[in-house]
Amino acid sequence: MRRFPSDDPYDGSADDAPIAKLWMGMIIDCLREGDERMHVVPPNGDYFIVRAYRDGSWRDVLQPPSKMYRAIMQRLKVMASSTFSRKVEEGRFEIAYRDEVFEIKATVRTGPDGLQDAMIDLPELPPNKRLKLAARVH
Repeated sequence: MRRFPSDDPYDGSADDAPIAKLWMGMIIDCLREGDERMHVVPPNGDYFIVRAYRDGSWRDVLQPPSKMYRAIMQRLKVMASSTFSRKVEEGRFEIAYRDEVFEIKATVRTGPDGLQDAMIDLPELPPNKRLKLAARVH
């Protein structure tokens, strides 16, 4: 299972470092908020949506421009060590943040239109651990 951030200077593409940082930031923010999962919704017009689920409801996390969709999805596939070449495929990876390591599961589905959506399952954290993630180190 791959761990991010990685010591490997090439764990994807040198061009996708900003996308990797974006993923890391979104995942850590969702863990801080106590979200259970994230969903990447395929583009519908000028943007696509990354949303998070907690306590029975969804909230929008980010609405990037549609031109970023391919890079976001490709980076998720690299992180999960999978080509996601079938209609539904799963992959796993770890996120290391401060003193913690979190296991993340990603499922990507390809629709009849060829667009993919992704569901990212986040580990359930007790409130005291969420507060630890939110605390700043000086």
